Amino acid sequence: MVLDTATDGFTRERLSQDTSYIKAVELLVEMGIGAQNNNFIEHLREVGIPLSYNPSVHELNAKLGKAVDDVAWSQNSLKTDLGEYA
Repeated sequence: MVLDTATDGFTRERLSQDTSYIKAVELLVEMGIGAQNNNFIEHLREVGIPLSYNPSVHELNAKLGKAVDDVAWSQNSLKTDLGEYA
């Protein structure tokens, strides 16, 4: 699926218009920033990811996926392969 996506127009223009991809990248950057802070969970809460006080990897993955889905839905579109794999 990744190769199909790449051959079907993996271009800068397509990436810049893909809201789910942009949100996924934004969240990856915020996770990196949060990992350097003293409180990773609190940092993610500040950027809109509502984690519990002792989240599992599954909870983190689900909340990040929901944030990407919500951005796609707010733009009246579906989460793309690029957004999914980012």
